[in-house]
Amino acid sequence: MDLLGILHLSLLCFPLVLLLIYSVIKFKLNRKIALLILFLYYLVPITWSINENECPLTNMEKMDPKKEAIRARFPSAPFLPLHFDTQLSSIFKFLGVKYNDNNMSRVIVGWNVLDFLIILWFCM
Repeated sequence: MDLLGILHLSLLCFPLVLLLIYSVIKFKLNRKIALLILFLYYLVPITWSINENECPLTNMEKMDPKKEAIRARFPSAPFLPLHFDTQLSSIFKFLGVKYNDNNMSRVIVGWNVLDFLIILWFCM
């Protein structure tokens, strides 16, 4: 995974990592700081709307010609399959869910809802 992929993954997992750190350290997060984090985190979907409903980081990764096969299979949500294709196919197979673009989009929406709920919990 290259530097751009690591940045992308860190943005994707930030709320979950914040929750895990909180569960170990039990720090107190100021409400204003939590709201600022929530605002900054949700600038990502705003950049999507500015960029014709596409993730700018994913668009940067689309420039790599070696990853054309994954992008063809997952045109609307290529980031996770680009970097975690083997793991995701195993998880989908274990759950008995078809590994396709539509179900990958559902996973991403579910992940975003989970992230939002985690950050909302910190804001309360």
